[in-house]
Amino acid sequence: MNDTDKLKQRFLNMSKEKQRRIYDRFAELFARLEADWKAKPENAGKAVPYKKLWDDFSSQRKEAEQGVDGYPPQGVETPER
Repeated sequence: MNDTDKLKQRFLNMSKEKQRRIYDRFAELFARLEADWKAKPENAGKAVPYKKLWDDFSSQRKEAEQGVDGYPPQGVETPER
């Protein structure tokens, strides 16, 4: 079993309530990330895949951990654990 399968199994073994809370937090995060992305003039009228939003968010998190300015993105909070 690879890491992805282990993570999926771990999630599925959680209570339905905890799964719902995690789902809701990610839905809120992606809504904010998408709104911030669409607010940029160069992105007007364009669609963005969630993978791009996640990749941008992840790279900004990594930069922040290394002490780079600009994290978190404007209007986006880091999800609590």
